[in-house]
Amino acid sequence: MSSELSKLPPGGSIVLHVHIEAKSIDASDQLTKYLLVKKETAKTSEPGILDFRIYQFEEKLMLIEEYEDEKALQASRQSEDFKAFQEAVSSLTIGAPDISYYRE
Repeated sequence: MSSELSKLPPGGSIVLHVHIEAKSIDASDQLTKYLLVKKETAKTSEPGILDFRIYQFEEKLMLIEEYEDEKALQASRQSEDFKAFQEAVSSLTIGAPDISYYRE
């Protein structure tokens, strides 16, 4: 596990655990709705995504994302969906998301 992608050993899929704290339960609900849409569109628009899970409890969200490799992760981060999500996150959350990277 690493808080930096560059510190992971080479090879295998990449798993992200993302923890987000929303400003309110309503904000958390908005983020969850957005993420559910992203989950569906990613299946066809981002073929390197192996898994995308969303968990919500009150103001807290946890995402578990698995990518085929670093190339697939970078492609996802450059997508319009990801850029739109970054904008939404900044106005609905307390602080930046906490991301941990794992290699399978």
